[in-house]
Amino acid sequence: MSRSLLTILCVLATSACHTFRPVVVDELIPGQTVRARITGAFSDSLSPILMRDAREFEGIVIENSGSSILMEIPVDQRLAGLRFETLSQRVEIPAAEFLDLDIKELDRGRTFLAVGVAVAAVGGFLLAQLNKRSGGGSNGGPGGPQDAILPVPVISAPIVGFSWSRR
Repeated sequence: MSRSLLTILCVLATSACHTFRPVVVDELIPGQTVRARITGAFSDSLSPILMRDAREFEGIVIENSGSSILMEIPVDQRLAGLRFETLSQRVEIPAAEFLDLDIKELDRGRTFLAVGVAVAAVGGFLLAQLNKRSGGGSNGGPGGPQDAILPVPVISAPIVGFSWSRR
């Protein structure tokens, strides 16, 4: 029961690392990640380009001219060798076509909480594994075969034709 609760808490903590803050078109600067919701008519013109329903999407601001925004929007993600390759499309969207704009920001408090929960979970797991009462000790029963220590054999043989004499 406690493991399932811990798993649920970990999932909730890690999914809450980012927040979205509403913003107007004039406040956007290049490099920001934005979640946008656009009008239906403009969405219909973007759908063939993005190969999906384009009513709401996330993208990175490339350029903001005030009257329109050039955004890079992820279209597809493919496995290329051992890594994923994200294919993106750059699209210019007029400012009048945006219904909602939100900036994606890292929430430090939630991120520290998520890291703390993860560290506590790993620490608790390691502590539980180290405190197990299995293996390592002697159980007091008869042991296995005993080692026998044998002396090194001494070989003596008379050497013919050799005499020891003192002069």
